[in-house]
Amino acid sequence: MSNNILKNLFFSYIIAYGVFSLQTQINSNFFSEYLEKNLISLLIALLAINITTLGIILTKIKDLLNSRNLDGSYFKNTKKQMLLSIQEQIAIIVISTGLLILKHSTLVNNEIIKDFINVSLFACFSYAIFILYDTAKAVLDIIDF
Repeated sequence: MSNNILKNLFFSYIIAYGVFSLQTQINSNFFSEYLEKNLISLLIALLAINITTLGIILTKIKDLLNSRNLDGSYFKNTKKQMLLSIQEQIAIIVISTGLLILKHSTLVNNEIIKDFINVSLFACFSYAIFILYDTAKAVLDIIDF
């Protein structure tokens, strides 16, 4: 479980650094400004999509359990992972809010720190996309079952 979190965090930062570097190389700040204005809304929308999708998945799991006369222990780990994904998304929203507050603080006037904050905001967005991707894989697994 924690290995997956670390892996997603690592890849999120790799992607974020790549996007930030590309943005810097082409002398643009569009994505930074876009995320600054819309990140929290995007993350809340992704959370809502995830919760809705997880509800559908749980309904299908319940149908599978009922149709095969199985108890809930077969999908106990699945439920834990679903709860973890929601907790991760809430944590991302809280962290992003903190980073945005810090970015606009008069206490932060170092460009390197501001760049790190921007990369971290990109990473938060990337991590949320990874969570959505995992949820989509779960839907496909249920369909194949």
